[in-house]
Amino acid sequence: MEYREWLSLEETISFKKKLEDRVEERRDSWSAGLFTAETADGTLQKNSEAIGYSTACLDILESLTLGEIDEDQSEGVSGTY
Repeated sequence: MEYREWLSLEETISFKKKLEDRVEERRDSWSAGLFTAETADGTLQKNSEAIGYSTACLDILESLTLGEIDEDQSEGVSGTY
């Protein structure tokens, strides 16, 4: 299956949507003050965890762009999955 075909699969679209939703959930939770703890260190820990989680989701979403795959193909990485 070619990468472009894979991107258009219902499962792939659903996966991307789930990642986007999780990032949005973290933003909403942050806005609601859910990453605030009783201590400054606790708040730092909660915020750092949320930032790390969101960053990982965003990195995956970014890596799913066709531009990155096209770039990889020019370096000899197969574009079929």
